[in-house]
Amino acid sequence: MIVFECIKMALSSLKANKMRSFLTMLGIIIGISSVILISTIGNSIQSTLGNVFDSMGINYLIVGLDYKGDSRETPLSSEEDMISEQMLLNLEKKYPNEYKVSFNDFLDEGKVMGENGEYLNVEINGVTAAYFDYTRTKIVSGRELNARDNDECRFSVVVSDEFVSKYNGGKSIIGKPVNFITNSGEEIIFYVVGVYKQKKSERSNSDLFSVYIPDSVVRSLRNIEERNRDMAIVVWNRDLNLESPEEHAQEYFDELYKDNENWGVYVDNASEFTNMVGSVMTIITIVFVIIAAISLIVGGIGVMNIMMVSIVERTREIGIRKAIGAKRRAILLQFVIEAIVLCFVGGMIGILVGIGLCAILQFIAQYAIQLFFAAQASVLSVTIKPTLKPMLIALLTSTSVGLIFGYYPAKRAAKMNPIDALRYDG
Repeated sequence: MIVFECIKMALSSLKANKMRSFLTMLGIIIGISSVILISTIGNSIQSTLGNVFDSMGINYLIVGLDYKGDSRETPLSSEEDMISEQMLLNLEKKYPNEYKVSFNDFLDEGKVMGENGEYLNVEINGVTAAYFDYTRTKIVSGRELNARDNDECRFSVVVSDEFVSKYNGGKSIIGKPVNFITNSGEEIIFYVVGVYKQKKSERSNSDLFSVYIPDSVVRSLRNIEERNRDMAIVVWNRDLNLESPEEHAQEYFDELYKDNENWGVYVDNASEFTNMVGSVMTIITIVFVIIAAISLIVGGIGVMNIMMVSIVERTREIGIRKAIGAKRRAILLQFVIEAIVLCFVGGMIGILVGIGLCAILQFIAQYAIQLFFAAQASVLSVTIKPTLKPMLIALLTSTSVGLIFGYYPAKRAAKMNPIDALRYDG
């Protein structure tokens, strides 16, 4: 019961000295709102980066030449040292459930006449089956290009939903022939096997539509021979939940290059980069939260100062309470609760201010994205919304500040000699 009485007295004291109480709480308000804003921004950046990496596709390995000697004296690699396409294809055959190799070649730009008589500009790209998994391209109708399309050099094509909308008003196009006229004058008929969802980031003012055909067709039409390379992309099967997807690939290339004195092959997992970025962002967020929390210490010192002033002003009140039988414990509890209530109210206001700042920043971020990054707006979705956990932690922290910095003044008040307190004329 005495606790509720102390709370009532604390609230009365706040009302009686509104301006002084507000100025005392200002440090707490700034500290709490800063902590909420910074932690929310950090979480938002991590979430946004996660969405960007997820849309790009991170289930791939980067395979590249690695010099075994001193990196400061790296010699030029010969054709025999390079990674051949056959090596990559053999890796895919050795681990068919784990890896897919991504090759791509550009055929040409061209045009297609739509059913309404208008020409559509197209960019014809040759890809392997792994391309769609690598880029996280979503097929909305039909199927994606598969290994048989490449092995049998089929004249298959995957077009976008935007292309279909302009070509025939969005009617089904699966299985139908489409006549492509390249800029070099070739007329090539491809049969549509799939329609993919075109991303906003792929759209442009020129309305150039990307279409995808088997890479083997491009190589056949352009007489492209097998090429050796110093770097390649290998997609790993995300459905297998591999703990170390690069392990078998690294073992495979180590075996191939064991007799090469100068060169080997490194295999890097792209997802490790995203984990590293996430860790760095977490550390940065923690550092800035700690810096923002320093203002809470300043606020706590302000609470201690005002409590000391309040005790001096209420010396006679303390003396009267002690004279009529109030114990040290009751006096101590009264002033500790006053400090806690002061910080608790400041913490609540700080949380509301933090939420308001997050809402304002959310609006500014969305406006900036629409203004400067309209093409990437679907990927760069920023949500600056504080969660319950940091708000509860902030409230608990502000209450703890009141307890810690209010204890010394309260203890000093509790130790007052009642006779000396009654004689005080200040």
